[in-house]
Amino acid sequence: MKVKVLGTRFNVNAYDTNEEIQVDLLEGSIEMTVPQSEAIKLQPQQTAVYHVASHSLSLKTQDDHSAIGWIDDALIFSDETFEQIAYQLERKFNVKINILNNSIKKQRFNGDFVKGETIDQIFNVITSDR
Repeated sequence: MKVKVLGTRFNVNAYDTNEEIQVDLLEGSIEMTVPQSEAIKLQPQQTAVYHVASHSLSLKTQDDHSAIGWIDDALIFSDETFEQIAYQLERKFNVKINILNNSIKKQRFNGDFVKGETIDQIFNVITSDR
């Protein structure tokens, strides 16, 4: 995928382990090109999600709060699987998380962690939700 910046504030979430590459546009404009597709131009408050396995692209309107959480070093989960959350926690806290119970991997969670919580505090909140 190719992203061309046209004067803006944006975030790109693209790690090797991700099944999706996500681009959040806050202000300005960016142009994206994905393999075998025409370029698209994102408008402010839009999120583009490129699904790696299917090579498909989807657009959605974003919730400002979740899109800019990274600016304040916040972790904001919106209907994310525990597996997705584990990847984010691994990167943020430089740890390895082994999920031994496969049924929990696809369970979805919501939560805002904006006060510099530790990984133990985050896990306590997630487990108290179940």
